[in-house]
Amino acid sequence: MVYPILLNDTSSGYSRQHLEVILQLPPERKISQVGQPNGAIPSGAIPDGTIPSEAIPDGTISDEGTLLHVSQWVEDDVTQVAAQLQNSLKILRTPTNRIKTQAQQLYGWIIRPFEQDLDVASDRNQSPIQTLVFVLDGPLRNLPMAVLHNGEQYLVERYAIAITPGLQLLDSQPLQRQSLNILLGGAENAPSFSAVGLGALNNVGRELNGISTTVPTSQTLMDQTFLKTNIQQNLETTPYNVVHLATHGNFSSDPEQTFILDWQQPISAQEMDRMLNVSDPQRAIEHPIELLVLSACETASGDSRAALGLAGIAIRAGARSTLATLWQVNDASTTEFMVRFYQELTNPNTTKADALRKVQLSFLNDNHRTRHHRPNRWAPFTLVGSWL
Repeated sequence: MVYPILLNDTSSGYSRQHLEVILQLPPERKISQVGQPNGAIPSGAIPDGTIPSEAIPDGTISDEGTLLHVSQWVEDDVTQVAAQLQNSLKILRTPTNRIKTQAQQLYGWIIRPFEQDLDVASDRNQSPIQTLVFVLDGPLRNLPMAVLHNGEQYLVERYAIAITPGLQLLDSQPLQRQSLNILLGGAENAPSFSAVGLGALNNVGRELNGISTTVPTSQTLMDQTFLKTNIQQNLETTPYNVVHLATHGNFSSDPEQTFILDWQQPISAQEMDRMLNVSDPQRAIEHPIELLVLSACETASGDSRAALGLAGIAIRAGARSTLATLWQVNDASTTEFMVRFYQELTNPNTTKADALRKVQLSFLNDNHRTRHHRPNRWAPFTLVGSWL
């Protein structure tokens, strides 16, 4: 697990950025010397008590594993570089070389000090470290870690990647592929879309049909049947372990600005909580939602904590993980991505994070005619919560 923490220091009379990065390795990993260690972790570095405020010496071994720590003053503005990279990723016409240059700066600060400990140079299939789980702070929260670049390859080319909102994870049990049961819902041109000035999603039907072909046990609520009451009723009567909603939506750290659209109207954050939570608490424990997929939704523009709003939806719904996009992606591209994702997910030896990685790599290596290879098309898909 990787915890980059960004701090601002004005004690010298001008603002400097101090980046603390903590790496937690499994207990069996050997400790090597980490570059530029510099003492204790500042109290309150991560809000809400997600890490202890006392000093963590470099190389400390705990029951949870090995903690390695690097502290560095950053000459360039991390916030500015993160914002520039995010803006570059959202614009399809941005030259890929510019994206790689910006992504290399962040890689140098966050990953490069730990390359030896993370087996970066080793064969992925021969390394015990195949997945990186990030706890992200400040301007890094809405940035896809998959796009970080070491000058030769993207981070996703070496690791599967997931995000968690804090050190205390939801119960991380593997998804049971043999009992995969999906509730699919979505709309192409709902009245609720035009009511708030949003366009049609012309490929939603193809997306849901493609997924239901891959997983025949799926149930589909499409267009006029895609209503909050129907979703809630289906969840009450059938123990679905995956819920996939293909519709417009917005996720913010402010619950009042968080919503998705059914056929008729917006569904607020509070209404989503009620809709996704079944009334029988025992069944919710025995048959939780393993994966909540929010296709075609996006995080709120300018809200550095928007991804936390997305994570909050999953946690309150009892969903072990959520797959969503950090910004809106081309409709046809999203459809292709989601269909491929479920094709990978049906493999019993593939984790959710691995399934996501494999589809991102298939896009990255796609021919240039489709434009799937551009980071704008594959980077925004983010897994929050359990990666198993």
